[in-house]
Amino acid sequence: MLRHSFIHMPGVGPSTERSLWEKGLQSWSDCLARRASRLCGYHMAASLRACARESEINLHNGNAAYFDRLLPKSESWRMYGDFRDSAAFVDVESNGPRGQGEITVIGLFDGVRTKVFVKGKNLGDFGEEIRKYALLVTYNGKQFDVPFMCDTIGNVFAHMAHLDLQYTLQRLGYVGGLKPIQEQLGFRRDGELSRLDGRCAIWLWEEFEKGNKKALNTLLRYNLEDAVVLQSLAEAVYNESVRKLPVPVEELRPAKRIKVDVPYDEELVRKLAKRVPPPPKPGDDQDEPPPLIHVQRDGERFPGYSSLR
Repeated sequence: MLRHSFIHMPGVGPSTERSLWEKGLQSWSDCLARRASRLCGYHMAASLRACARESEINLHNGNAAYFDRLLPKSESWRMYGDFRDSAAFVDVESNGPRGQGEITVIGLFDGVRTKVFVKGKNLGDFGEEIRKYALLVTYNGKQFDVPFMCDTIGNVFAHMAHLDLQYTLQRLGYVGGLKPIQEQLGFRRDGELSRLDGRCAIWLWEEFEKGNKKALNTLLRYNLEDAVVLQSLAEAVYNESVRKLPVPVEELRPAKRIKVDVPYDEELVRKLAKRVPPPPKPGDDQDEPPPLIHVQRDGERFPGYSSLR
């Protein structure tokens, strides 16, 4: 999609970009053709040519951050098609809100395998791992995950672009938390885990600190389910967005969904699920619940996960 994009170039907004497409300038290569001056004027064509060359160089070099700086945030989804193979899908759990709690778990999915970083075990290794990727994909990461991680391990994201799916999904008409939206799109999580929410992640960590080792595996499974589904959501966002454009952009073939193979304690999940209040009924007059939060520990290898060397 990026090679069809002009909206990141100086002087080009949504209406101008659409006008360029309608005139027949539908890709960077079209800008480099002699007919570009005829279609949009000499000065505009010269500007587009210079920006197209610069964009092509940055795309060739894998510099997603270049496009992240220039694209309107509502159009950041356009990066995904070109950088999906160097994307890190990340989800964070904590034991309290930012400024009061600590990160307990960071889950990362690279499209092939999952990795976990846990408080007291290998949390500090996340900074080295994330340097391998060009694009960070999160849900509500701009508000929660990234600021929390920067507080904990420093800003290790300066080299990469960030696609926060929450904003693009809202633009497409999907509202709510990650769990309701993934179910709307047909991505239901496994069994009893569908009954948990961010509060349960806090309770699972508390159970683990009390000595319940199964609680940690259950927390890791919960976390990685969130990280893995981000790939499916990113593909859905990209494909639905390109279908709305007047230029021929090929949709992405959905990647094969991996099954997270970390065992979890179903009895413990059922016990915690009973503590979750039922969702409000339509018409109930009640305050918006506080934002939900997610859950970490350092150095061991966990069953079912890739560990860093």
